Amino acid sequence: MKKSKILNLSLRDSDIPFKNRIKYLEVTFNRLFKFNELGRFAKSKVLRIKGMFSKLLINRHLSQRAKLLIYRVCIRSAMLYGFPIWFTIYPTKVMVEMEILERNCLRLFVNANFQNFVKRYSNSVIYERAKVQPLSSYALNLLDRFVNRLANHG
Repeated sequence: MKKSKILNLSLRDSDIPFKNRIKYLEVTFNRLFKFNELGRFAKSKVLRIKGMFSKLLINRHLSQRAKLLIYRVCIRSAMLYGFPIWFTIYPTKVMVEMEILERNCLRLFVNANFQNFVKRYSNSVIYERAKVQPLSSYALNLLDRFVNRLANHG
């Protein structure tokens, strides 16, 4: 006799139908609890936001401080939405793609694409000019602060 792999759930004598995907607060859970879609969704969301602000960000008259404020408020927050899930479960590919996208945005914001039209600025120079932490370090600090706050509420 073959056992069913589908879990039958009921609540107050009503059966809860089985779904392959469930979306809750912009986070998609699939039946295997793989969060590949969340990383792809976050990346596409950041690209849309970057596209919305692209004309504003290449404006020479807008200060670098204002551009970095837009980055911190709009883009970085969109990158890190739901990060406790995808950062710990599927970090390699998603995090690498997010860091590449972050550096791409920062290069645009601090106007540091090429040095003498030949060599690209190093990533450390870009983070230093922007005065921000790399995305992975920033995410770990956020996670650490969150866990500390949870411990203090107990």
